[in-house]
Amino acid sequence: MKRVWLFVVVLCLSIACSKTVDNALLPTTTINPTIPIVTEPPVGATPAIASLSISPEARAYLDEALDVMQEHSINRHQIDWDSFRREAHAQAHDAQTVSDTYSAIRFALGELGDNHSGFMFPEQAQEFQTGSPQTRDPEPRGELLERGLGYVVLPGCSGAGKAAFEYATGLQRIIREVDAANPCGWVVDLRENTGGNMWPMLAGIGPVLGDGRVGMFIDSDGQQSFWDYADGQARLDGQTIMQAGEIYRLQRKRPPVAVLTGPDTRSSGEAIVVAFRGRADTRSFGKGTGGLSTANQMYDLSDGARINLTVSVFADRTGHIYGDRIMPEQVVQGGQSGDDPALEMAVEWLLDQPGCAWSFEQALASVGGYEGWLDYTNAAYGFSFRYPLGWTLALVTDPMHTMKDHLVVLKAPHAVLRIGFKRVGEDLPITRTGVGEGDFVTRGMVPFLGEPVARQVLVFQGKDMTVLYDFACEVERNDLVFTLGLDYVGDFADETILREDVQAMADMIVASFELSE
Repeated sequence: MKRVWLFVVVLCLSIACSKTVDNALLPTTTINPTIPIVTEPPVGATPAIASLSISPEARAYLDEALDVMQEHSINRHQIDWDSFRREAHAQAHDAQTVSDTYSAIRFALGELGDNHSGFMFPEQAQEFQTGSPQTRDPEPRGELLERGLGYVVLPGCSGAGKAAFEYATGLQRIIREVDAANPCGWVVDLRENTGGNMWPMLAGIGPVLGDGRVGMFIDSDGQQSFWDYADGQARLDGQTIMQAGEIYRLQRKRPPVAVLTGPDTRSSGEAIVVAFRGRADTRSFGKGTGGLSTANQMYDLSDGARINLTVSVFADRTGHIYGDRIMPEQVVQGGQSGDDPALEMAVEWLLDQPGCAWSFEQALASVGGYEGWLDYTNAAYGFSFRYPLGWTLALVTDPMHTMKDHLVVLKAPHAVLRIGFKRVGEDLPITRTGVGEGDFVTRGMVPFLGEPVARQVLVFQGKDMTVLYDFACEVERNDLVFTLGLDYVGDFADETILREDVQAMADMIVASFELSE
């Protein structure tokens, strides 16, 4: 018998996942005491064939499987093994071949009471090991959400070998692509994760999870085995179990993460839930998981079949032990058809976290306040604002320009802030006519003359190119109308493009506007 210490797995093939037994697969013997026992057949009747007893080959194979259970089951200290073995042998009372004992083994696995152990026929074990097309799973997927948050979905992964490698590598590739926009936080959606092989999941999600110890198994004797992630590797007690083909690190270290769970989050999916428990700036949303937060270990039997035996429970990095259903930190009930209240609540929470939430106070603190700034006043239109030393200011007075005397241009290193203005009813085009390539991401609000305006950041290939205030639409305040936009000017090869300090100073300029009395 060969032991394979690889997976936490939910199998939908031929598994005894509970004490429910498929009676159609089990031999049954029923004696009705009200019917007299006939010692001789009636005249003319066909003599009954004597029932067979279990063959030595079948008995040895069944005992091989029972030995595995008795030695390794998570519940082995709570079971009367003499009685347990008698019952299993009764189920296989007339088995003649190895395969005749399969139903008795499945019955015994169900009687262990862990609700997770299962059995694979030899051909199923081979398909699982090779990751054949019959065991292919949905692929991970991801996208950038509208508000500048990364979003990644981890479905189950029931394969090993090449299929597991492709899952881990593909997931890191997706994270790399989404991270090109430099999201401030991430949503990890585990609601479709029905389980399978935890190691490619752990290796794939590692860039978002972060390096270090992330969880552990605890067996029936209290022995701990630790999981950790580093450099594309998912490891058990320091031994690499899965290595992703691509190794990636997020642009932002340790961003806030929201984890989504539900009743279909089971087994290995629950292992990833546990891996995020105890992580700083992390919160879970949704519904309780499927309740299989236990670890299974594969044991090869002599004919190539496998016992997938529950041998330990999960514990998180803080030592908190699970083993059953895992409730999210914020339970969210279902909404209307097409709505996703769990995702909406997760996004709302992320946008309130320090890494994502923009505030004027943060911008003010990041550049040291307004001390030493210069004042600009436009007496003709009755407004003023402040701007920092090092920025140059000019009112456009070129008679050929369509916005002559209605456009202020402030230039900083590799950036220009344009402020258009006019009176309400004044027939003059001050609205921006176009922008460059990229995707807009809303990042916070800026106070402007008593009311906030949204900051829309244009991101192209992971770099901030433009900040439009209220999409550079006309913003009306009293009898005046304004448009405001900050653009990068320079070589696209520059790593920083619109630096955060430049954006913060532009925000402060916008926030400093005042109207004359």
